[in-house]
Parts: sequence; C-alpha cells; structure tokens
Amino acid sequence: MTKKNFFTILICVMVLIIAAGGFIQITPGVVKKFSFLNFLNTQEQNREFYSQALSFEKTGEYKKAYDTYQLVSGAYAAYEGGLFHQAQCLEKLSDERGAEKKYKQLLFERSKSKLVPVTRYRLGQLYMRQKKYAQAEKEFDVLIKKYPHEKYSIGAYYYLGIAEKEKNPEKSRGYFFEYLKESPSGIFAGECIKELSKYSSGFSKEENLYYGAALYHAHSYQEAIPYLAAAAIKNSWYYKVKALFAAGEKEQAFAVIENGLKNYASYLSEKELEEMMNLYVRLDGRSSLMSWSHLCDITSGKKAHDYALYNRALRESEISSLKTYKIIADKYPHGDYSSESLWNLFFDRYKKGDYVGALELASTHIDRYKNTKASPAVLFWSGKIKEKLNKKKEAIGFYRRVITDYPDSYYALRAFGRKSALEGRNDFMWKSAYFENIDEDLFVDSMKQTAQELKSEYGNFISELAVVDDFDTILLIDDKDKIFLSLAALKKGQGASSCFYARTYLDDIEEKPEKKSIIWLLGYPVHYAEKINNSARYHKIDPYLVIALMREESHFNPSAISSANAYGLMQILPGTANDVAKWNKLPPIAPAELLKPDTNIRFSTTYLSFLKNKFNGNMAFAVASYNGGYGSVQRWIDKNDYNQDIDEFVENIPYPETQNYVKKVFRSYWNYMRIYKR
Repeated sequence: MTKKNFFTILICVMVLIIAAGGFIQITPGVVKKFSFLNFLNTQEQNREFYSQALSFEKTGEYKKAYDTYQLVSGAYAAYEGGLFHQAQCLEKLSDERGAEKKYKQLLFERSKSKLVPVTRYRLGQLYMRQKKYAQAEKEFDVLIKKYPHEKYSIGAYYYLGIAEKEKNPEKSRGYFFEYLKESPSGIFAGECIKELSKYSSGFSKEENLYYGAALYHAHSYQEAIPYLAAAAIKNSWYYKVKALFAAGEKEQAFAVIENGLKNYASYLSEKELEEMMNLYVRLDGRSSLMSWSHLCDITSGKKAHDYALYNRALRESEISSLKTYKIIADKYPHGDYSSESLWNLFFDRYKKGDYVGALELASTHIDRYKNTKASPAVLFWSGKIKEKLNKKKEAIGFYRRVITDYPDSYYALRAFGRKSALEGRNDFMWKSAYFENIDEDLFVDSMKQTAQELKSEYGNFISELAVVDDFDTILLIDDKDKIFLSLAALKKGQGASSCFYARTYLDDIEEKPEKKSIIWLLGYPVHYAEKINNSARYHKIDPYLVIALMREESHFNPSAISSANAYGLMQILPGTANDVAKWNKLPPIAPAELLKPDTNIRFSTTYLSFLKNKFNGNMAFAVASYNGGYGSVQRWIDKNDYNQDIDEFVENIPYPETQNYVKKVFRSYWNYMRIYKR
C-alpha cells in the first residue's frame, strides 16, 4: 500500500467515525494538531475561527491571529479574506517572504476574488519596499490594465513614478502627473508635488493645471495661483477662483468668476457652476436679489441659467417670483429646478382657490416628473383639493398613490392620516400620546437577520465578511458603499456616522427597498430606547416622535454642539435647559451636563412637553416651536392665514429652515412607526 493510499483510507475512516457517532469534536486544538482536518469544519466553526483570529489581529497578537486564520477551511465563503489577513499578519511579523507567498496564493486560488486589486497593490508595495522594482512594476501595470477605475490603480501611478525615477526620469514624471490628474487631493499628492518640484520648468498647460490643483488641495494657495494662471483658462478658472479666494484675493476671484461665467461656463459641471455662482453672490457688495438678477443676465442661454433664475425667484416679490417660476417650468422642463417651480405655481393656485387651474398644473407635473422632491407634495395636495370638491373617492386615490409611490415621505404620513379620516377612522397625526414603548430588542434582533439580504445583494463572500464583522476588509474592496460604511460605523459604536451614511443612501436612491430592509434599520436606528421610553411615558408623548426629533437634531451624537450653541442628542440650548430647571425647582445646569444622554433626554423632552401643552396637544406647532421658537410660531398662528388647516400651516411657515425641520421630523416619525410599530 502506498503512503498516499494509506492517508486517503485514514481520512475516509475518520470521516465515517465522525458521521456515525460524532466521537471526534473538531476544536481549535484538534485542527492545530491535524491541520488537514479543517475541511471538516462546519460553517459555525469557520466563523468562530475567523472571528477569533480577527480579534487577535486587532489586539496586535499577529502570530496567534495567523495561526488561527489557518484553521479556516478552504470551502468557507470568506476563505480568501483569511488568506489576505494571513499575509497582513506576516507583514506585521516582518516575514515578507511569507507574506509574498500568501498574496500569491490568494491570486492563484481566488483569481476572480474581489480582493484581487488590493492584493496586487499590496504585493506591489511589498516589492517596492524590497527594491524589486521590475516585479513591482509588473504588478502595478497589471493592476492599471485590468482595473483602470480602481482606487488602487491610481495609487499604482505614484509607485510607478518612484520605480522609474532613476532609470527613466521623463517616464517617472508622467506617472506623477497622471496621479495628480486622477487624485489631486490623494494621499500621495504631496509626494508627487515634491518630486515634480524638481523640474523647474517645462510644464505643459495641462500639467500646470494638475500641479496647481494639487497645490490648492495642499492648502498652498498662493503657490498654486501662478501655475493655474499658466494653464488654459477654460479648464483652470474654477480652481483659480478657489485659490484666489482662499488666499484672500477676493476682488480678483470675483473678476475671474464673472469672466468665467460669461465665457467658459460650458467647461464646468452644473454643480461647479452653482458653486461659482454662490461664491459670486457672497463676494458681491449688492443685495442678493441684485446679484442673482445680474447672474441671470450673465448666464442667459448658458448652463445653469435655471439655477440663477430659481435663486432670483426665491428673493423676488410674490408676483415676480411666479413669473420666474413659469419661465423655468416652460423653458427648462427637464432641468433640476423645473419640478419645484411647477409645484410653487400649483400651490399658488391652490391658495387662491383656483382648484381647476391647480389640478391642470398637477396633471402636467405628474405626467412630466415621476420621482422628484415635489412629486409627493403635488399628489397629496391634489387629494386635498378633491376633498374640498367633495370627491372623496378621487381624494383617496391620490392619497393611496402617495403612500404606495413615496412610502417614506412626510406626505405619506399626511396621506395616511387623511385617507384614514375619509374612510371613517381618525386623523390623529398632529396629536401625540404615549401608546407603546420603542422596542430596542426588535432593532437588535432585526439587525441579526441581515446576512441573507446581504447575500442576495452582494454575494457569499461579502455577506460572510459582514457576518464575522470584518468590515475593514469589505471597505478595502469598496470604501464608497454607504451600506457597508453604515454597518462598519455601527459596529464601531459610531451611531451618528452610521445613521448619516444610511440616510444619505436612502436620499440618493429612487426605488426604495422593503421597509424591513437592513438599510431602513440603519437609517432609522434605535438608540437610548429605555431613556426615551421613560421620559416619553412621563410626559405622555409618543416615544417614536421623541426618537424622530433626536434623529434629526443630532443623528444620535451625544457630543454634538451646534454653531447656535445647542447641546447633545436633542440639541437643547443651555438657556432653555435652565428655564426647564427653574420650572422644576432645580438648580442651574452646566452646559457640559447636557452632553450626558440621560440629562439631555429628560430636559429636552420636558421642554417638548411644555410646548405641547402650550399648543393644546398640537405637535405640529410644538415641533415647529422647538426649532423656530415659541414666539414665532404663536405669531404665525395669530395671523390665521391657514384656514385652521394644519397642513396649510406647515406649507406656509415663513422660515424655510423651520418648515423643512417640521417635515423632516414627521417624516422620521412616520418611518419609525412603519418600521417598528407592531
């Protein structure tokens, strides 16, 4: 019998023993002694080994981490992640030869892995440290050729520049400029600037642009200006303005903006042009209305003209603004500001009682725009018009469309309320009472059930990395994915960042996922539930409204201090907190105390309760007052130009910040109820 046959039979016998009686338990000790047994690992054992190794690595115990990663089976979905970590551990242990073998093993065994770009990059870096430039260049060339849009390919240009510096200076220089072109603010931009500064002259116009832009990002504003001046003005004027402004040369910056908008607007993106126009208004000594009017003249017939028109309309008299909104809607029907302009025209008709004219504009808006900020508003107010016209069935139809097509919007909340009222139930949405606790366990338990969703969206490898909390490796693969940025921040205890990433993702996507999706949980997380429940119960306020307000105020950052000097989770002002202390016969409270979650929630909820009572339980008025001040809201109520219709009151709040605040808080309130309420 050959040795090979002997071991084959031995392994088969062992498998039969395990299958028959389970007499051998595969533990770390057994696998360390008989490493070939790791193919018998269960998924849970692989996860246990991987997680344990990850823990060792994070605490700097690289030898233990390396040994434990080796226990992970090759059949495990995150196996290549373990190989990558083994290489990292060996690098930390100064075993570069061993690390090289592991990187090569990963490239050979998992040639289509998502880790291939970063693995080639790390292998190239390893060769650079060993001064094996030919091997390094080979890795970086393959990386650029196969993955031209990867961030690691951009870094490769810098290393290629270093590798070619002695033998081919001109080629080296080209690589450094290529890096600055792709990433003027990148981590190697400073080194590229340093290397290129050795060439005292001979930059082309394009090279002057790349070099000047990099100097700007390095905060070397004065130094950047002559290089940007030497570049083609059509391409450089954007950076030239920014450098001049940052250097304090405001008059020159103003002149360059005006010239650029007149002659070179087509070379900038819409967002860059908007940035330039905003800076122009800031630098102009005239009123903002005059500045925007002048910008309308300058940009007439050019890109971003509708942006200038829209900003002029916001500052004009009512009659003039309506004329401007009509110009935008008619002339730029597919522009970024046409939908909002048409909404303003629609709501003006509504306020004037011209319901037929309003519905005609609504029909145009609905046909033209499928998913804009104004879309749910137009549908909701069309429903309100149908109510006024006693067309109950049609009103319900509009409300149902809002709830179905824009389920996470503020207007879905209001549509649900009005639909309920028309169907014989009550619209309680402006009232608040304590009904049930927020269940933090539901949030925690739901988060545990995310693996399957991630698997269907991202595949086995990425989802398994998420299961074992290896988000650092995921972010090496893709550091732009907001779902994983959110998950990683949550795992690190950075609740505010986690919520921010998820919120941004939800705002950016048009087609919303199911309400139990992981992204809703991340965007509307539950923190401080016990403290919120206790305060809400005492003050007879719905805890879901308290957590919604907290989300909008601080994204759950207990250390937040605003520019207006508001403190903590619910952003209460120290003066307001001391008023609350007086009402409750408590001593004055130091601002630092408001950074403590328990204190902040108690004082803020007490103040919210005070506002609630002042307005006879109307939470629309209370929430508006929390942001805009009690006195301001009382004045708006006293004007009585909202026909006792709270929906109209919200739309007519004269402070844009407060109007948006009320809508954001109640949108969050609605989504917390959708996601968590039983």
